[in-house]
Amino acid sequence: MVDVNGINFIGEEIEVFENEFYGDCNIGFNYIELMQYTGFKDDNGKDIYEGDKLILTVEFKEIDGMDEVQCDTGTVEWYEGGWIVYSDKFSDDRLYDWSFDSVVVIGNIHENSEL
Repeated sequence: MVDVNGINFIGEEIEVFENEFYGDCNIGFNYIELMQYTGFKDDNGKDIYEGDKLILTVEFKEIDGMDEVQCDTGTVEWYEGGWIVYSDKFSDDRLYDWSFDSVVVIGNIHENSEL
């Protein structure tokens, strides 16, 4: 993965500065997969990107003193101007405000299309 300095949509290429893989150069769209960073990091400090698959954990405090921990997996997507995580178990409001007790990236669609 490299940081992109510029995107030329007319010439269909990106500009990258010198790094461990390339010198200063332009790379055509047909050789790359652009990934959108969400601005979030998981519990291990790993950047979270669109299409990442996450393990989500939420702790619920019960009135009777018994705590309940629920886990599910979800996929990061852009929706109506913000990042959400699609999950079967957790409600939509939790997905919009990212109020999970734990979030860990387990993979992404770019490295494993089966996710």
